[in-house]
Formats: sequence, structure tokens, C-alpha cells
Amino acid sequence: MENALSAFLWPLQSQAALGSFAENKIVVIHHKIPKNMPRDAVRQHVRLAITEFLLAALPCPADQLRITSVVGEGLFVSLGANELYVSTSYEAEIAVAAISCIGPIGIDIMSNAPQTGWEDIATLYLGEQKTSELQQTPLHLQATKFAHSWTQLEAKFKCAGLALTEYEHQKIPLFINRFSDIQLYAVSVPVQYIASLALRVTSSENLKTQ
Repeated sequence: MENALSAFLWPLQSQAALGSFAENKIVVIHHKIPKNMPRDAVRQHVRLAITEFLLAALPCPADQLRITSVVGEGLFVSLGANELYVSTSYEAEIAVAAISCIGPIGIDIMSNAPQTGWEDIATLYLGEQKTSELQQTPLHLQATKFAHSWTQLEAKFKCAGLALTEYEHQKIPLFINRFSDIQLYAVSVPVQYIASLALRVTSSENLKTQ
């Protein structure tokens, strides 16, 4: 996952975000959220940012914007004749939203601060081999390496429209087939966080990265 996408602070970097979306047909925006904000309020906050962005990016009246939440598949957006894929994620005091015209997407963000008990979670969802690799990295890098692996996994499941499941079930044909054409990207976010994006390209657009 060497390629990286920029995440633009909304609304302070609105012009850069709009320019990137016009060129690539995909964008990631992030914005600060108050500490301990209730989850429902965070969702509303994110939807407002997505609405503001789309109305600025696409020449359609506001009354043609439809944002629908689909269980297990995240948000689906239509704006006039434009149909878009949207994925969101929240962590502590930050929220990220990925918006795509070129195919289904998933995004995930988490803190890279050290945490206890990550080995058990990694074994359950990433498998014993990956967990062993993470344990063999220098101690001061383990939290960051785990965050990279975890956000990749979460983003991949979101992109595929599947609920997160344990590693032993990820090896069945259903999951292998759904993951086969998904591309993974790092997302440049503030240094205390790690974010990953998964994309299944269904158009001929070429995604440009840093």
C-alpha cells in the first residue's frame, strides 16, 4: 500500500479538495469534531460536511441531493444525474469522509497511540501470521503497524459491502472474490492518526496519488 491520498481539512482546504475531486473523481475530506460528541451528532456533522462539499463540487440544486444510509454498505449519494459512493469513519476528535465517482470505496481511521490487548484482536481478525509479523516489529512501531493493518482491513470490508468477520471466515470464496479487485491506499491525515482507503474502480478513470 505505497500509494497515498491527501485528506483535505474541510472547510479550510475547500478549494484544494474541490480541485482534487474535479481531477480524480475521488476525494477524502476530514474535519475536527468536539471531544466526546455523541455518535448521532457526529454522523449529522459528517453529513453536513458531505452536503456542503457536494453542493460546491457538482452543479445541481440542493433539492436534488439524496443521501441514503444502507445497512452494511454505508452511505449512498445521488445528486441529479450523478451517483456517488461515500464512506465515513470517526476517531476521537476527527472524522473523515471519502467521496467517489469511480467505484465503491471504504475508509477507516484510528489513533496510532499504543494500546493494550491489540495482539488478541489481531490474531482474531488479521490471523496468526500477520500478528506474528507485527510482534516482530520494534516495540515503538507496533501501534502504528497495527493501525495500518487494521484500517486496511476495515476499509476493505466497507468497500466490499461486507460486515467485518474473523480471519478464519475471510478465506472462504465469497470474501476472496469480493476482495480480489480492491485497491488499497494510505491516506495522509494528522500524524496522531492512521487512515486507509479501499477502492474498487468501475470506470476508466486513473487515480492519481502523491
